[in-house]
Amino acid sequence: MTAMTGVILNHSGILDKYIGDDIMALFGTPLSMPDHAEKAFLYSIEMQTILKDVNKKLSTLNLPSVSIGIGINSGEAVVGNMGSEMPFDYTAIGDNVNIASRLEQILWNKSTGIRIHIHPAIIKGHLV
Repeated sequence: MTAMTGVILNHSGILDKYIGDDIMALFGTPLSMPDHAEKAFLYSIEMQTILKDVNKKLSTLNLPSVSIGIGINSGEAVVGNMGSEMPFDYTAIGDNVNIASRLEQILWNKSTGIRIHIHPAIIKGHLV
């Protein structure tokens, strides 16, 4: 988690939360980042590269390797302090947040070998 969190924080992302063995990160908030979708994709590539180094270290310790899946989506969301009067967290909610989560959960699995899944609208609108 430390290595992946470092990528997020080193590139203007916000660590939203750890959810079990998942990391939820936000890009483009609270300050505008016009190329946030492209940057999120580039950071996901960097995470995969760093993961190779993590797995080499785990191997030297005779520990099992780790694999990750990444879901990326972009769009409007409600962002801010959510919860109750006490406690609350800065987070994002909405359909676009849920889509990113579903992309990671449903479409990535070890049998397909897919590691990064990007919503097609992002590719059309931001990366090509």
